[in-house]
Amino acid sequence: MVCNGFHTGMRVFPCSASFWPTQARLLHRLLLFLGLLLCPFPAWSTAQELPPAEAQIPSLDIPPIRSLGHFWQLTPEQKNQAVPFDLDCYVTYYDSEWKQLWIQDDTGAAFVQLNDKVLPIRAGQRIHAVGRTRGGGEMSFAGATLTVVAKASPEPILITGSIDKPDLYNNKLCTIEGVIDRQESFGISRQHLYISHKGRLAYSWLQYPQGQSAPDFLNCHVRITGVFVSILNTSGQLARLDFMVGNPEQIEVIAPLSADRRFNRLPIEIGALPKHPSDTRVLIRGSVVSQDPGHSLTLRDDSGQIELVSAQTLPCPVGSKVEAIGYPVISGTTWQLNDATFRRSPGSIEPSATNAPPKTLRLAAQLTELTPEQAASGLPVFLTGVVTWSHPNSPFFYIQDASGGTCIYRGTDTSKVRPPGRSVEITGNTSLGDFAPVVTATKVLKTGDVILPEALSVSLEHALSGSVEALWVEMRGFLRRIHREAQWTRLEIATSAGTFNALIPSSEHVPELTGAVIRVHGVCNAQTNERRQIKGIRLWVPSAKNIQIEQEAPKDVFETPARSLSSIGQFGAPLATNRRVKLSGLVLQQALGHSLYLYDQGESLRVN
Repeated sequence: MVCNGFHTGMRVFPCSASFWPTQARLLHRLLLFLGLLLCPFPAWSTAQELPPAEAQIPSLDIPPIRSLGHFWQLTPEQKNQAVPFDLDCYVTYYDSEWKQLWIQDDTGAAFVQLNDKVLPIRAGQRIHAVGRTRGGGEMSFAGATLTVVAKASPEPILITGSIDKPDLYNNKLCTIEGVIDRQESFGISRQHLYISHKGRLAYSWLQYPQGQSAPDFLNCHVRITGVFVSILNTSGQLARLDFMVGNPEQIEVIAPLSADRRFNRLPIEIGALPKHPSDTRVLIRGSVVSQDPGHSLTLRDDSGQIELVSAQTLPCPVGSKVEAIGYPVISGTTWQLNDATFRRSPGSIEPSATNAPPKTLRLAAQLTELTPEQAASGLPVFLTGVVTWSHPNSPFFYIQDASGGTCIYRGTDTSKVRPPGRSVEITGNTSLGDFAPVVTATKVLKTGDVILPEALSVSLEHALSGSVEALWVEMRGFLRRIHREAQWTRLEIATSAGTFNALIPSSEHVPELTGAVIRVHGVCNAQTNERRQIKGIRLWVPSAKNIQIEQEAPKDVFETPARSLSSIGQFGAPLATNRRVKLSGLVLQQALGHSLYLYDQGESLRVN
């Protein structure tokens, strides 16, 4: 072993055993013995009684903390000092293995710092604590004297609504209701539970007695009491919610979902939900269209389609039968069932592979699911939705409902053309359109005024997939040219994936924006060939108000800073955001009016 050395008051001798001959080692031991004899014994005794370094925090002349409310009223400077405390409080959660402790009294609640010592306390006790804080701005029981006074707990706060102000509950004992549809065991005698509460996912960390089997709360409607712990994001909004539960007795099973009495009510057709108040719970049944586990599930019946706002993660295959309870909120094309709880329908079977359409089509999405033969057969249609685009001189207009959008041809209907933002009822029959199935109307009835749906932001690549046909969308790009024609003003807009057109009524004043980067709202429509295959995209834009400038056109496009060909495609390259660039190089080939190829320093590029 090698150490730094031994100080004799004269010099430092290295103490490697291999360095010393036998006589020198004897001399070393003698000098060590004499040095110890010469040391004053009172000084040796004092050194052994020094408190640990962490206890040397300076203290201010502050009265002892008598309550947690008193502690939170201290200034940051005071909290960083060693402040005495003498208080009574409840233990609301204690984990000796993870060193976690929460306490609460009538004036507040706090998380308490601990050392490695196991404390003789447990959740559900009232204790008396005497000691001194250790600084750092947090309460600390390290080195404190704790005395159990009685078995007791504070009255928990019952949370019945949505959690909009988590500061009201943080670190306090609270009670919520929810559905547990996932549970995981970990460590020794601990469970992690996933709770769906008011459409939000909450987590519970549960301790249960060692030697006992893990409790089973799966697919149960429960009432759970625990310490509310909120985690905020950088914007100060609630990002995660945890409940610290000290024992299984704090979780009350109200009912398994299979026997939940809240489902004991008459089911309502989805299409009839607008007639029901939003503060009344309803029961609906339908087939699963899509699912985002932990966030939502989309359900459809023969009358309509709705999104269930639920944090449940129970997997439901597309087409499977589900029943759900919740509160309907209908606003324009947004149909939601808030605070939803769902379960697989009793006796439900796996979805069948049949493609037979319903007798009467009531959703835009049902049209898109038709085969060309079915669409051409003139199936009866009854749709409700909002007009997203129309023009007095056009034989067609577009509507959108909760499931999607579709094109409506006027047919034999002679009613007034409804402008965008009007809710309508459409009666008619299916027809085979140039790309997607359309409706030939026999009757169009206005039912009210609504706000247009929020535009779905899509790229040209996304639009070319055909999945957003007839939807109200937002697209952006570089305005290459403006073609002012007899009936329409056509904007030719370039993107990194190609070009698309936006059509605006010629009666609308469109300023000279050539060279600008713009954002356009309109109805997406595929341009097709004779085989009904997509060859391009156009937007039907109701008004010039639906055009927004993202970047003004430069006064002289050739004043744009030059870039090398090799920089194209690198991080930050403007082509990724539809910005114009200035390039130079040797022309290798040119197709007049179409494209050319440039070459520079080993790189080549096609310019359209």
